[in-house]
Amino acid sequence: MGVSAVTMRIEVTDHALLRYIERAHGISLDPLRKEIERIVREPALAGASTVTVNGFTYCLVQHGSNRVTVTTVITNEMRQKQVVKNRRNRFRGSNRNDG
Repeated sequence: MGVSAVTMRIEVTDHALLRYIERAHGISLDPLRKEIERIVREPALAGASTVTVNGFTYCLVQHGSNRVTVTTVITNEMRQKQVVKNRRNRFRGSNRNDG
């Protein structure tokens, strides 16, 4: 049994979106990657496991003595803002006049 077009929900991952931006629009993410590297370099060298700068928290996972993986953290405040935004968008979408 197939899913109707009305009920099917398509979710595009952040990874897919980033690759699309890079490949389809030719926008390099390297400058942003280098900016994050610059932000976390000193704390990483000092052995930090997290760094918070301008409201963004980065998690630093040490892999031996010469490699660190950087991820971001969604704070409760950021999560709440996203919930409100999603609710607002959902409400607007249900009241659109497409016809």
